[in-house]
Amino acid sequence: MEELIKLLQEKTGLSQDVAEKVVDTIAGYLKTKLPEPFAAGLESLLGAGSTGTAAAGSAATDAGGMIDKAKAMVAGMMGNKNA
Repeated sequence: MEELIKLLQEKTGLSQDVAEKVVDTIAGYLKTKLPEPFAAGLESLLGAGSTGTAAAGSAATDAGGMIDKAKAMVAGMMGNKNA
């Protein structure tokens, strides 16, 4: 989640507090709209709302790995092994 918050700050100039609220608000909204398995995955991906903690940093690192795996999987399905 930290990585997403920092990206939001860089792109918009928002303070850390406001960026955290934006990410929490969007994550909360998405969790209500996604089917349970996806909502749980989103929670895991974003660090379960542990903004500003070591767990969030670890989750962001894990999320990067998950995103890379997802990209590779999609690229493989599309026949592009170099993605």
